[in-house]
Amino acid sequence: MDERDRYLTIIRELSQARQALGGQDLAGAVVAAQAVLALAHDNIEGLSILAAAARGLGQINLEVSALEQLVQVAPFMASALNDLGRVRLSQGDAGSAYDLFQSAIDLEPGNPTVWHNLARAAMACDRPAKACLALALVLAHDPARLDALTDLAAAAREAAFFITAEKSIARCLRISPGNSGAIWNRALLRLLTGDLPGGFEDYEARWDQSENAKYRRHLDLPIWAGQSLVGKTLLIWAEQGLGDAIQFVRYVPLVAALGGQIVLEAPRSLHALFESVGPHVPLVVPGGHSHHADFACPLGSLPRAFGFLIPDQTPYLAVGADRIDHWHQWLDQTIGGQQRRIGLVWQGNPTGSIDRGRSVPLKALGPLIKDPGFAWIVLQKRYGLDQIDASGFGDQLILPPDGFDDGAGAFMDSAALIQSLDLVITSDTSMAHLAGALGRPCLVMLKSVPDWRWQLAQSTTPWYPSLTLVRQPVHGDWPGVVDQIVPFLKGQA
Repeated sequence: MDERDRYLTIIRELSQARQALGGQDLAGAVVAAQAVLALAHDNIEGLSILAAAARGLGQINLEVSALEQLVQVAPFMASALNDLGRVRLSQGDAGSAYDLFQSAIDLEPGNPTVWHNLARAAMACDRPAKACLALALVLAHDPARLDALTDLAAAAREAAFFITAEKSIARCLRISPGNSGAIWNRALLRLLTGDLPGGFEDYEARWDQSENAKYRRHLDLPIWAGQSLVGKTLLIWAEQGLGDAIQFVRYVPLVAALGGQIVLEAPRSLHALFESVGPHVPLVVPGGHSHHADFACPLGSLPRAFGFLIPDQTPYLAVGADRIDHWHQWLDQTIGGQQRRIGLVWQGNPTGSIDRGRSVPLKALGPLIKDPGFAWIVLQKRYGLDQIDASGFGDQLILPPDGFDDGAGAFMDSAALIQSLDLVITSDTSMAHLAGALGRPCLVMLKSVPDWRWQLAQSTTPWYPSLTLVRQPVHGDWPGVVDQIVPFLKGQA
């Protein structure tokens, strides 16, 4: 094919690609665009059409390939940088996405869509203050943009800009009364700042959020909100993570004391632990309750039903004496001596936004491990164990034997072992809830603006009297947390 024929073929195939894309013949657009690129691999329009068609077809690998090539041959195209950043963010590569959005903004500093995308990437990178700035620029362009107001409320809360968060929520509700996203943000802000009645009232808006709605069950039953249960059956069901279930299961004995029949639905992995909640509370797995029930109530709605009372009597969970004896003997045989025994957890489940900024790099805990007066027992499971070899002090960490907590029932070995430890030190994980529910001493290392349940400023929590909260002095400052723990441990030695 001579140059003239090649050029004419490119023109013809581009025309077909345009028409196919415009007519929603996405597969045809892909074929025509690929025909163009076979003749001119760096054709900007061909790459653009291929990326758009691939996106419509859900062929993400093809879309990424086209966008990467497009960014390479046309680095001046802000739209291509933005599109590639959007895909990278959806793939969990927030750092790369942030850089791509920033490059797009350098080319088009007045584009509110790119600023909004930058804000979302900044949040995923645990940079809430940067997200607030980006969202302010979005709202300067369109002050009534509801999704930007909602995102600003969340970012401002995590950045400790609480007045900004309140104003964003209020503005959103003025524009859209009853907006569920605004009410959900208000719930988290109120709970974080200590307004439990208002917070738990708004907490019901969690079911209107896409990340929670899929977990909602038992819609055929009326929600129990505190009415008489005499002669009735109430199905209580665990709705969220394991830590949340441990936190809220404390209310089940209070419900049982009201009369009526209680059935507790929870993941099978929690049944062994939750058997200690009460002798007359049958446990079933999700979908396993086939008998009639008059009401249903998710665990997270029980505080509202009880007038926002926090029952702080601990322990409210227990584990069998035989298992405790077993792990006590293991400690004696493994450690011996007069060292104080401390359980250690540093990493939560890294999937999802909840882990953003809450896990502690194991290396940061080095100054604690140096003290020879303590034996460090690793309670970490699954995630984060890969950090041990690179920590520089892995030989000073004691790992339980294979099979630890792998048997029937989550946390049963951990619960028994914790009973023989002097202290647990953990990041914000389910292990903090377990130690608190067992009434055991525990230091919880928290980011500067933590999850709502730990509230702000104080070193204690009404949820768990045995816990001591150690907070970052400033955002991201884990060395500052360690500096607070070192003198605490010296006082314990």
